Amino acid sequence: MPLAYFGGHRIWFNWQIATARKAVRDFENPQALELLRKIEQRYGKHGEIEFLRSRAHRHLAKFDRAEQYLELARQLSFSALEIERESLLIQAQQGYLEGAEENFQRLLENAGSDFGEVCGALTYGYLIRMRLQEALGMVLLWMKEEPKSPFPNYFLGLMAQYRRDWSAADQFFDESLKLQNGFLPSIHAKAINKQKQNQLDQAIPFYEQYLSVIADDKEAKRGYAECLFGVGKTDVALNQLRSLVEDGDRSFETRLLLGKSELELGNAQASVDILAPLSQIWPDDVDLNFTLSRAYSQLGQEERAKFHAATTEVARNRLENIDMKIGQAEADHDQPALRAEVGHILLHYSSREEGRYWLQMALMQDPTIVAAHTDLELYFTRIGDPATAMYHKNIAQRLMGIDGAVDVSTPGMSSSTPIKN
Repeated sequence: MPLAYFGGHRIWFNWQIATARKAVRDFENPQALELLRKIEQRYGKHGEIEFLRSRAHRHLAKFDRAEQYLELARQLSFSALEIERESLLIQAQQGYLEGAEENFQRLLENAGSDFGEVCGALTYGYLIRMRLQEALGMVLLWMKEEPKSPFPNYFLGLMAQYRRDWSAADQFFDESLKLQNGFLPSIHAKAINKQKQNQLDQAIPFYEQYLSVIADDKEAKRGYAECLFGVGKTDVALNQLRSLVEDGDRSFETRLLLGKSELELGNAQASVDILAPLSQIWPDDVDLNFTLSRAYSQLGQEERAKFHAATTEVARNRLENIDMKIGQAEADHDQPALRAEVGHILLHYSSREEGRYWLQMALMQDPTIVAAHTDLELYFTRIGDPATAMYHKNIAQRLMGIDGAVDVSTPGMSSSTPIKN
């Protein structure tokens, strides 16, 4: 009887671990983490539990926590081979590719069911470093070896988004979802893709499907709120945005949209309270200044309203020919300086993400544009990614011949990816 009990106990543990592994493999990471918590509660500490926690946090781009759980797995004598591989994948997914590239053949030869994990981490790393040809090669290899995996088409969709080819991206995400119905990364990406095409009513159901499973994804909640706001459901959007801020989302975009929503509902003072501090972050933003001008006017503070109205006019003048410049930059791929100019204007006056995109595209062509590195240092500092900010600062300093700049051959890219929507 004791042997039978032990055997049944072990079988039940293995079954639950296998369920958690599948959830991690399918990128259902919050559910996997909750299941792992329950498994630990019932069976106690175990190396495989900590290993899977590490992988789930890597998928969520929470790299510090991923490394902490991996160390716990090591202390609990989990497989040294799997720990070594996972350590390399954590580094690769952040853009530290050297270790994974040096051990690439060995990683793939011993990967087994983790083949896709290796390809995925390296693909993310290549995209962060803007090495798009290597990313494409990795995805095609993955597609050849695992033709039923939804991931290769998902990454092809992300690369199409990076090129602003929204129609092609839609098709790739659809192919991904044909291979695995309910595949969360493609559902989220599809929502973003519809939003980028201003098909907000079509984006909303995808956001709702994704958030019904991953309820605490701040980026998805903000995108959902933007779509709700865009289709006139301001009160629902406002509830989403307030919830985001209460949960700690202090991003410029979330607070700007919250301030705009408050004003649309007639809450001018609440709008000012939210938006005035944002002038310290991106003071030239056209939407910020336009909204503040309206809010101050409604409050009878005409001097402040005039100041922000004048700043709005300056921003609009800077943005007046931006569509023409973007068209020129898209048509002529040999104008990195024009792309950097487009990126600068968009970053400061209109859209942080669009600005970052064009600045990075400029540097892919000409990595010596100091102004683009300086703008990206500012961007990454303000979104809370100091490692990437330091990377661009050091390059700018080296290009300007400033003493004290450190080696930047391996940038410390953390949770930011150039195509995360």
